[in-house]
Amino acid sequence: MARYLFGHLRKLGRRVGLFRQQTIYPFPQKQLSELVVKGQRMVVVEMNAGQVVDNVRLQLTAKLMLIISDAWESF
Repeated sequence: MARYLFGHLRKLGRRVGLFRQQTIYPFPQKQLSELVVKGQRMVVVEMNAGQVVDNVRLQLTAKLMLIISDAWESF
């Protein structure tokens, strides 16, 4: 679903990126921090109980405005 949204937004001319997390632990804080510029927005799309979005919120709150998206609410 995230890949579909990424492709759709790119076709509309939006500047978006996609970060696919490979592991839960250790959390890839360094890799994600390198992609985030202050003032950017981030959408976390996940289909579980929210463990990824909690990690993102804890690690990067000072660097970005976080928009939370529950994939199930989209259907």
